[in-house]
Amino acid sequence: MSTPTLLSASSTTSAYAPRFADPHGHHHGRHSSSFTELCELLRIADQLEHDGEETRFGHLQVHTGQRVHLIGQVCDRLYAVQAGFLKTAAIDEQGKEQIMSFPMRGDLIGVDGLASSRHTLEAVALSDCELIVVPLSTLSALGRAHAGLHIAVCSVMARGLARNQLVIGMRAGLNAHARMARFLLYLAERHAASGYSANSFTLRMQRADIANYLSMAMETVSRTLSTLAARGLIGINRRTVWIKAPAALRTLKHLPRAQPEKKRARRG
Repeated sequence: MSTPTLLSASSTTSAYAPRFADPHGHHHGRHSSSFTELCELLRIADQLEHDGEETRFGHLQVHTGQRVHLIGQVCDRLYAVQAGFLKTAAIDEQGKEQIMSFPMRGDLIGVDGLASSRHTLEAVALSDCELIVVPLSTLSALGRAHAGLHIAVCSVMARGLARNQLVIGMRAGLNAHARMARFLLYLAERHAASGYSANSFTLRMQRADIANYLSMAMETVSRTLSTLAARGLIGINRRTVWIKAPAALRTLKHLPRAQPEKKRARRG
């Protein structure tokens, strides 16, 4: 992927213009979400008291391969993932990509731009997505009306940071098979938290993205998936994965060597 062009403050909307725009150039979804619905999606509704007043937030539809925001773009809003699957990535001066996360339903993206008011990561849709747009100005105004909102939003960000720390530790301390096992369990748990099946899911990312995220060669990704399937720990068919032995995957450190077949004793 080529290095993204730095955006000026006047071009902040170009990053999420849809690939197939309608004749009028509209790209926002038809729906909107209330403040309560946003809090429920982010799993912070129980931390706040609602006074009946409902600010509404527009939705943004993003197609597969579309960038939601670019590195260097002014950060004036956050996005809550209503549906779909994305990746966030840093890109160095040579154009080398390092994938940082795979946001999905219930995640908040765009927080990388809060410190400097410009994004340090790019966010790319890996499937068609629907995002709830949360302008920072609206969030600030709601924070004055809801005393616990800032702490609640911080808790959402903290969940993301905690997941990133787990991945860093996983990259450093586990071999390829164990890293893949933990990654698949991580995805299963994320799907379960979003109300989907924890036993089967679709890998929305390319294997090259998995290799980048787990710091392994793409050939190693294919080999480890095949080995885990051959040992009966998972099932896999193209991009669909079935978790067959979650406890074994969770405790996996080194795969035992396959037992060689015993040669039949010759007669006579």
